[in-house]
Amino acid sequence: MKRVVPTLTIAALTGALLTSGNMVAASASTVTNGTVHVFDYGDGEGLGSTIVLTGAIGDSGSADSIGANGVPQPNSTEVKISLVQGSFTISTARLDKKIASAFNNVEPNARTCSAYLVVTGSTPIVAGTGTGAYTGIRGGFTLTFTFAVIGSKYPSGKHAGQCNNSNNSPSVGQAQFVTGWGTVSF
Repeated sequence: MKRVVPTLTIAALTGALLTSGNMVAASASTVTNGTVHVFDYGDGEGLGSTIVLTGAIGDSGSADSIGANGVPQPNSTEVKISLVQGSFTISTARLDKKIASAFNNVEPNARTCSAYLVVTGSTPIVAGTGTGAYTGIRGGFTLTFTFAVIGSKYPSGKHAGQCNNSNNSPSVGQAQFVTGWGTVSF
């Protein structure tokens, strides 16, 4: 099974307030501090996940692992949250260490070649990375990363039908979900 250490990806979707049965979009500029709830989903590769933030930030967009040059790069320790009203970057270094450790200890089901893991950790906002409505943003998030994967089986040879747990084995399918909360000010 391919053991990819997917980088945490977080993002945000347009927030809404329920008022008299009507949905009214909440602007990130209407609240400048408070609790934010994070909902993110992707394919586990660390690029282009969909993110929704509600609460003190009501916005949506995508999340990408980025390298030192700011260009999308899988398995980086920073994630850029690109939202409709601006962007900011979080550091996933501490959480990624926990994810890597969990991957090293995961035991796939020998019959189905499937596995999952759940890891929780902190992800601070990188100082000075806020743009647009999020200029000057500070704070961070406690996030729970859930990952599911179905690995491939050897098609032939002495291991035919057994799980191929090598790092270069392609997965049949995988998904990740990130949920959590944090406190921000901007």
